[in-house]
Amino acid sequence: MKNHYFVLILATLLCIAISIAGCYTYFPISNNDLLNKKTENKVKITLRDKKEIFVENRNEIDLSTTDQIVVLQKDSTKITYSLQQVDRVFEERFDFPKTLFATLWIVGGTTVLILGILLSGKSGGLSGG
Repeated sequence: MKNHYFVLILATLLCIAISIAGCYTYFPISNNDLLNKKTENKVKITLRDKKEIFVENRNEIDLSTTDQIVVLQKDSTKITYSLQQVDRVFEERFDFPKTLFATLWIVGGTTVLILGILLSGKSGGLSGG
């Protein structure tokens, strides 16, 4: 009986861990939104040549000129991209539907696993005698 409590506690802790960690997704935003938003979220800039630039903090992007984006690298160098080079800009945000879906899958899978363990312990096996 103690093994069943261990499995239930383990499953509960697993579900709580998945819920707390959550899922994050890059959502497309416009250049104007990027300029006007004061956010601490990560930003991804996709260029037309399929190169991706990941920026940890919005403060590392300078949009003071209307025709270019200046990205401050970690080593304090500045890289300038013209807006014609930029394909799309994305902002990383918490994705509630994805987190809910992942959590439901984990809970469902864990429930089936626990039921399988509990029911297999009570059936006594298939070997007849």
